[in-house]
Amino acid sequence: MPVKGAPLFWDRGLLAFFLTFQTFLGAFLGLASLPVLSVVLIRFVMPALGDDLLDIARAVAALDLPTQLWQIFARIL
Repeated sequence: MPVKGAPLFWDRGLLAFFLTFQTFLGAFLGLASLPVLSVVLIRFVMPALGDDLLDIARAVAALDLPTQLWQIFARIL
């Protein structure tokens, strides 16, 4: 794009195409990186920290969040 003024008439379509392509490429790469990051976190980072999915699931199940919330609201009422 030129520094001063508008782009030339015959360059406008090409500029619009590349700017739109850049936006869609960024969105695609962002969405494509999510599964890769999830696999890396689950397979490599969590075991290095000593956590496992089963341990995390047990910890969440042990919270018994509905009962705790019920007890909090019962005290308020």
